[in-house]
Amino acid sequence: MVTWTRVAQAVLSVIVLSMWAAGEAAAVGPIFVESSALNTNASSDSGTDFTPAVATDDMGNWVAIWRSDEEFSGTLNLGTDEDLLVSRSTDDGGTWSAPAALNTNGGSDSGGDFAPTLASDKAGNWVAVWDSDENVGGTAGTDFDILVSLSSDAGVTWSAPVPLNTNATTDSGSDMEPAIATDGAGTWVVGWHSNENVGGAGIDFDILYAVSQDNGASWTAPSPLNSTATTDTGNDDNVDIAVAAGLWIASWGSAENTGGIGTDFDIFGSRTLDPTSGWGAVQIVNSNASRNGANDGDRFPSVAGDGSTWIIAWQSGDKLGTGGASIGTDEDILYSTSADLGGTWATVQPLNTNAKPDSGEDRRPRIITDGLGEWIAVWDSDDTLSGAVGSDGDILIARSSNDGATWSNPGPLDPAGTSDVGNDSNAAVATDVTKWVAVWNSTDDKIATIGTDADILVSTSDTLCAAVPIGSGVCREPFVPNKSRLIFVNKDPDKRDKLTFKWNKGDDTSLAALGDPITATDYIVCIYDQSIVPSQFNKIFESQIESGGTCKNGKPCWKDFRGKGFNYRNPEATPFGMKAANLRSGVPGKAKVILRGKGDLLGPPQLPLTEPVLVQVKNTEGECWEATFSIPIKDDGQIFKSKDN
Repeated sequence: MVTWTRVAQAVLSVIVLSMWAAGEAAAVGPIFVESSALNTNASSDSGTDFTPAVATDDMGNWVAIWRSDEEFSGTLNLGTDEDLLVSRSTDDGGTWSAPAALNTNGGSDSGGDFAPTLASDKAGNWVAVWDSDENVGGTAGTDFDILVSLSSDAGVTWSAPVPLNTNATTDSGSDMEPAIATDGAGTWVVGWHSNENVGGAGIDFDILYAVSQDNGASWTAPSPLNSTATTDTGNDDNVDIAVAAGLWIASWGSAENTGGIGTDFDIFGSRTLDPTSGWGAVQIVNSNASRNGANDGDRFPSVAGDGSTWIIAWQSGDKLGTGGASIGTDEDILYSTSADLGGTWATVQPLNTNAKPDSGEDRRPRIITDGLGEWIAVWDSDDTLSGAVGSDGDILIARSSNDGATWSNPGPLDPAGTSDVGNDSNAAVATDVTKWVAVWNSTDDKIATIGTDADILVSTSDTLCAAVPIGSGVCREPFVPNKSRLIFVNKDPDKRDKLTFKWNKGDDTSLAALGDPITATDYIVCIYDQSIVPSQFNKIFESQIESGGTCKNGKPCWKDFRGKGFNYRNPEATPFGMKAANLRSGVPGKAKVILRGKGDLLGPPQLPLTEPVLVQVKNTEGECWEATFSIPIKDDGQIFKSKDN
């Protein structure tokens, strides 16, 4: 039954989100749909589901894990201690499997399992890590250790948990809050904070790490990641690790008085090209470290990179100035960027553009990128956004399409955030380039359907293409100008609609860049013109060609073309109106990408178009191709033809 409460909420959501979009310099990045309960037992459970993590293998599989004290019954009887639950989606977060125990000892253990996180190497291997005071195997003791479990079937089954820190049988310190990253090429790194005296590090908390090169089956002995471990006395905690283009960067909070910056927490970092050989010197990331005071608390950093740009975001109570320049002493989200592979970090700026006038607390940011120019940051906040949302905790989101130079105004990630009353926190986000999935824990009852115990909510992006294009210099362009073509036909009836995009004589494109659309690689076409906002590209069309599939007469839709590329043929043009594609690798001037669409499912934009028109084609391997069309041939309201400039 659709209630008037639900209708009113939906209308209010649309109004408020429109207000936020209108206030942004550029409404970029993914837009998320209203959330739903991820844990399918949400309407009947009474336990606390908390701190979720989510990952994808870019092959259609999504896995979410979280901690829970739900007891369950029958075959899944986990007791009232904290255990880890896991759920899977194979339809981009639309539906999720029933919760199952990730820690296979859940039915017999009595220790608590906390702070879960996971990663996939996108080649079939999944690794989950967490901290636990369970005496695993009767040898690990009841101090906190880092446990690890593996899956090779996209989270359907998991190996029995074992200690990741190889000193678990002899140590007595607390190993907590792990972070995990993999380069997808065989190397996995897990970092955490510990007060175990490893290698003379002392009993203050330092950052330890371990490396696996056999997909998590074995790990190196724990070693200090922060090179100051043997001499410092300040606590280091809450590390995050990311890797892009062979570079690994770690960031954490530290109360060490390095160079006289004081004993308040600041943001530190380190980098390496080879984690098996150690990490570089410790850097101070926040440029205001020597100015902020004892209670400013720069904590909980999150790091992401796309190979050329790196961004670290964190929560802070620092004012970043005096008088009218101050952003106040409430906690805001600060960030810094690096354009030289983490060698130096730019002056600290507030990421939430409302930092100066707001009075709510903004905490625990997570920042990620699709590697193609889109960045999003999500975080917990009890700010009301000038009355747009309530004072309950919500998940806010900001977006950037210019490598963090500017950010959109913060708004609720969940459209229901404009009217919900439960507290939302601990958001995590993953993307496979075409889709974004966000998860978090919430005490909202979703209009009296799931109760006010904490459950896991999920929201997915509802668009293939960002509202504005990927930044310049990222996508391959035509190597020879005036040889590419764009044709749109928009006529009645719709079966006469057509699209032809010819990216001819293109820049160098390897066969590897084309991926494997026969089995795994999707292609997305995004088209922008300047009809909505003058002098600014805005999306007017999007479509997709999915990998695999069976088309006419039961034949595969995709075929290899002489080891040089791929052909796609789908006369029915289902499901997105695309009927053909020719992809060719080649040296500069020889590569090509040709796409054709037709019929009722195509949905071309209204003509005429406002030139220049930009076409970007991207795939789920993170590669993209583009051409800009500003040499008109025909544009009469029914047919648009243009050459690239």
